[in-house]
Amino acid sequence: MIRLDTKETENPPCTLDKEFNPLVQSVSFLLMENFLSTAECEWLVNYGSQQKLAKGLNRNQTETHYRSSNIAFLELVSEVDWLKDKIINKILPVNNKYMKWNLTHLDRFQYTTYDKDDYLTAHNDDYFDYLVSPDSPEQDLWIRKLSVSILLSDPSEYDGGELEIQAPRGTSEMPYDKRKIKPPKGTAIIFPSFYIHEVHKVTKGHRRALVAWFFGPKWR
Repeated sequence: MIRLDTKETENPPCTLDKEFNPLVQSVSFLLMENFLSTAECEWLVNYGSQQKLAKGLNRNQTETHYRSSNIAFLELVSEVDWLKDKIINKILPVNNKYMKWNLTHLDRFQYTTYDKDDYLTAHNDDYFDYLVSPDSPEQDLWIRKLSVSILLSDPSEYDGGELEIQAPRGTSEMPYDKRKIKPPKGTAIIFPSFYIHEVHKVTKGHRRALVAWFFGPKWR
């Protein structure tokens, strides 16, 4: 390998020759089991159910056809300070170790309920931009870079409803490495916001989840 700053040749050891941290999956997402306790999951389900849930709407409160689920956006008020702190304190070290992306903001949370026949079609999360300030030039934007999905239901509570993540592989034979996952309650799934992902149709029971997004400056 050639260093771009010095043009010197280097031969670092290949990471494939080492044992990966068990959090890192071959599809390039991370699982953190027991991210939330059972009591914390139950608190969030109770808190989320008290919010104004809307069917099939996006963050701008306009109707969309790519999802069939009830959602509520949870503002970062004092009641959820404990969750905000936990997400920041546990996810940022993961980013700093593996991705090392410039993350500057945490968005409000999305509480989602999937009942029988509900689903979320394949999409990515990185297309929402915010101006850094009202006076900023148009190109000065934040974009979603890191997505976090936290399961609030036990897999025994619903059939179907698997989260499928697609990591790009770039070959005609295998353009994507697809992985369906249905982890235990309280697990956080961390993945790049530009990855295509979907929630398969729930065929029985109820699936509850919380989603968080980290923003940063546009890619350079």
